[in-house]
Amino acid sequence: MGKIAATEVKDWREIAYLGDGNPNWRGGSHCVCTACRKEFHSTGTGRQVKFCPECRPLALSGERNPNWAGRVPVICPCDTKFFVTPHQKELGRTFCSTPCSNIFRNQSNKKSGTNIEIIIQRWLEKKGIPFESQVVIPKVGIVDFLAGTTVLECDGEYWHTLPKRAQYDARRDRKLNKLGYPVIRLNSTEIEQGNLDEIIRIKAMIATFHGQWRQSWQ
Repeated sequence: MGKIAATEVKDWREIAYLGDGNPNWRGGSHCVCTACRKEFHSTGTGRQVKFCPECRPLALSGERNPNWAGRVPVICPCDTKFFVTPHQKELGRTFCSTPCSNIFRNQSNKKSGTNIEIIIQRWLEKKGIPFESQVVIPKVGIVDFLAGTTVLECDGEYWHTLPKRAQYDARRDRKLNKLGYPVIRLNSTEIEQGNLDEIIRIKAMIATFHGQWRQSWQ
C-alpha cells in the first residue's frame, strides 16, 4: 500500500473527527449566524453560537458589527476632541486619556496642601519668587508648584519610594521635560530638616548646567 499524503490525512481527519465522529464529542447545537443567516453547528457558547466561523472574526469589528452605530465626538475638559461609541458616551466617557481623568479626580479630592507643601509655599513667598500652586499641565497631571517654567514637587518619602511610584514619577517627569518644564523633586526630610536655600540652589544648578531635568532624591 502506497504512502498517504499528509494533506490527505488532514482532510480525512477533518471529516472523520467532525461532530459525533469525534470520540470526545459531547454534543452541540444547531445555530443560525446573526450576520449572514447561514446555518451551522456549534458546541460553544456566546459568540460561537451567534456567529458562524467565517463571520466570527469580523462580527464585533467596527462597522462590520451588525449592531454598529458609528462613533460620536466628545470634547475633553482639556479641549481635546476625541471619538467614542454611543455606548461609551451613554456610560459617561468624558476624558480623552487617563492623565486627564486623574487631573479631574485629584482636583476634586484634594482640599488643601500637605505640611511639606505649605513649607515650600512659605519658602517661595519669603524669597519673593512668583509661583502658582496646584497647576494643571494638560496630558500630564497636577504639579505642586510652578515657578516660571520650573516645577517643584514635594514628595512624601513613603509613597514616592515605592517601586511602581518611582517609575511613574520618572515617566511623568520625562513628559514635563519634553514640554519644557525642568523638574526639581524634594523629599519630606529635605523639606523639613534640610537647608532649603542650599538644596534647591544645587538642584536647580545641576538641572540648568547639566541638562538633567529630573533631579530626584531617590
